[in-house]
Amino acid sequence: MLSVDRYVPRRGFVFWAVWSIAVAAWSAIVSSTHNERHLDRLEWIAFGVVAAAVGCLVAIDVAVKRLPLVISYGSLALASVLLAMSWRSTWSGIGSAATGATSMFAIAWLLSRFRTGLGRGDVHVAPLLGLVIGWFDPWNVLIAWFFTLLVGGLVSALLLGSRRIARRSTIPYGPFLVLGSAIAISLAV
Repeated sequence: MLSVDRYVPRRGFVFWAVWSIAVAAWSAIVSSTHNERHLDRLEWIAFGVVAAAVGCLVAIDVAVKRLPLVISYGSLALASVLLAMSWRSTWSGIGSAATGATSMFAIAWLLSRFRTGLGRGDVHVAPLLGLVIGWFDPWNVLIAWFFTLLVGGLVSALLLGSRRIARRSTIPYGPFLVLGSAIAISLAV
């Protein structure tokens, strides 16, 4: 039986506040593309699935520093099927989305091997974000990683400088992945 109880934070207000901010930010970035790309209903539903999953994942990562694979891969599968079924879907669109997901996963896997702070959960969330980035422009995966590492490094440096964390402390990297992906998507449009 599948249980996600260990991932549900006990601090309800923080969970819902972070969740709603993440979903609102992700939805705003994706909805800003409506004027230029004319997204169809299945694309809206797919991006809504990703927005809900990203919101939950960010809230869980901030609260307990874990990213459940059930949410990551479940929403990846559902969003992939919905994007493939959209009326604007072509082989090149599906290929670019798959390229984005695969390259985002490959870069995350490589970075996790060099002690950059990426954990196993971050590696498994990367394809979900790469799918959406790739749907717009797969080359923007590199921009997403640039901003992810830049913002994550700056926040880590600020926390180290203010002595809020120690040198060996860990911080949740999921929010930085989402922020970098949101910036890449906004630049792709």
